[in-house]
Amino acid sequence: MEQGTPIELAVGQEVRDINVALPRGGVLTGLLFDPFGDPVTGATVRALRFRYTSGTWRLSPIGRGNQTDDRGAFAVRGLPPARYLALAAQSIPEGSWTNPQFLERLVPFAERFQLRAGEDMRIALPVRTLR
Repeated sequence: MEQGTPIELAVGQEVRDINVALPRGGVLTGLLFDPFGDPVTGATVRALRFRYTSGTWRLSPIGRGNQTDDRGAFAVRGLPPARYLALAAQSIPEGSWTNPQFLERLVPFAERFQLRAGEDMRIALPVRTLR
C-alpha cells in the first residue's frame, strides 16, 4: 500500500536489472470450536478492514474468505499489511459480506489483529450462528 518509485526513461533509453520486491501476503490461520469443544465445520472466516469511502468509514472484506474444514481449521491468505477485524460466522446470507450495515452489526463479535508484511498469525475466534 506504499507509493511506488517512478523510473523516468528518455526516448530510446534502455534500463536493465531492475529488481522489484513484492512482499508475500500475510496468512491468518486458526481453529474454530463450539462452546462444547467440538470443531465447527463449514463456517465462513473473513478478514475485514475499515476504509474511508465516500466521506464515511466502512468495513470492507479483504482477500478471499475461507470455510472451515472438518477439523474446524481455516486459512485466510494473501492479506496485505494492515489492522484487521477477523470474523467467523455460519449461515451468512448471500451478499452480506459486502453489506456495510450487516458487517457493522457483527463488529462486537470480531477479533482484532494486525499483520506486518509476510507475517503469519494464528488466532482463536468466537463463532456466531446468524439468522
